[in-house]
Amino acid sequence: GTYQNNYVFDENCRIISETEIGRGRTNTTINDYDQKGRVVKQTFTYKGDKPDKLETYKYDDKNNTLTYVEYSPRYDVYREKTVTQFNKNNKVIQKTFYNVPTAGGSITFSEGSKSEPDQIHLVKKYEYQNDEKLIIETHVDEKNNELLKVEVFYDEKGELKEQKFYKMGKLDYREEYKYENGKRVGEKQFLPNKKTPEYVKTRKYNANKQLIEFVLFEDDNQFSNEYVYDSFNNEIEKKEL
Repeated sequence: GTYQNNYVFDENCRIISETEIGRGRTNTTINDYDQKGRVVKQTFTYKGDKPDKLETYKYDDKNNTLTYVEYSPRYDVYREKTVTQFNKNNKVIQKTFYNVPTAGGSITFSEGSKSEPDQIHLVKKYEYQNDEKLIIETHVDEKNNELLKVEVFYDEKGELKEQKFYKMGKLDYREEYKYENGKRVGEKQFLPNKKTPEYVKTRKYNANKQLIEFVLFEDDNQFSNEYVYDSFNNEIEKKEL
């Protein structure tokens, strides 16, 4: 179908309203900003209806945290709440998810909590080397029981060399990576105590560092994608073999 998007900007060239017309309906998104130019509220509305979704962003500069809440005025329910904490380099060091009984975020789902959620159901923690490179990601439940952990390793160039994935405290699998000229060209996955990889992925690039071939070797099968570009470096064809 045919779509038309209209935009309204403020004096700082920020989008304050976006309207999409198509498929027989009109969708409007309105953005509100704070004095620092950060989005503090987004309202999503179908023409003639109550706003289907209202997203709010609360910034706590003292504690370097951001609280995100999604609420549906149409159904008068809360769908999501997360609190994200950053380090001094604006890297995420913790993200807390609060329990809301919804159906995966469907915008037409009519059930949910009538009050802002305050029960923690998942926390993701991130550790960095020198506050920059991620070295450990850990997921815990509301009782601080470890659900998932990922250990990240780098080579002398600072490129991702290996990751180890743990579930419930036990190694589940690990992945190895290979790079050429700053581009990932190889990837292998190994199960614990196995020397033969479960799968191997390879990639090839052209002189413009554009992906031209991706190959997956799994068991005795081989799958590959080839990519074709025009003289302006636009992808014009993808072949699945």
